[in-house]
Amino acid sequence: MAHSRRIAGIAVALTAATSLGVVAAAPAGATPPQDPREVQITRFLGEQRLPHRMPFEGTTVGGLSGIDRDPRTNTWYFISDDRWRYDPARFYTGRLDIDRATGEFTGVSVTGVTTLLRPDSTPYPGYGQPESADPETIRFDRRSGQLLWGHEGDRPDANNPTVPVSQLFVRRIDREGRHLGELPLPATSG
Repeated sequence: MAHSRRIAGIAVALTAATSLGVVAAAPAGATPPQDPREVQITRFLGEQRLPHRMPFEGTTVGGLSGIDRDPRTNTWYFISDDRWRYDPARFYTGRLDIDRATGEFTGVSVTGVTTLLRPDSTPYPGYGQPESADPETIRFDRRSGQLLWGHEGDRPDANNPTVPVSQLFVRRIDREGRHLGELPLPATSG
């Protein structure tokens, strides 16, 4: 089920931030932030590449546009915005190898893949179809153990005039990709 595969090709670049719990020291004389959760400085840890069109558990890995981590299990979540070019809307799980002593980012392992499911428990249709999904971001909710993912919406354009309009959304899912609900979004001003 969850094979581990060493990777090295499509760039997975990491910047130290709150999700890693790594914050570089502030310049001498700098005033520390009032809120201890505020991140002052981030630093580039490194880059790993995944092979182009890398196969994994019957899917093609690629289009990775969002990343987050469960700090309790050290499981990383990578969302794909492939949009059915190869496979249905999905996210991958994996591990990132980071040397705690040096901070060097030395490797990536993909350990699983999960299809995102609509409220009716079916996969999202492909690009250009009603109710398709364009996943862009994924976040792990430490309190609930659930995931949140964001769809950036679709609009017709000169090259794709028949694409149906779909609004932005942020949805909650379990780790098996099942729909659990949707977060309310503020109204947009036009």
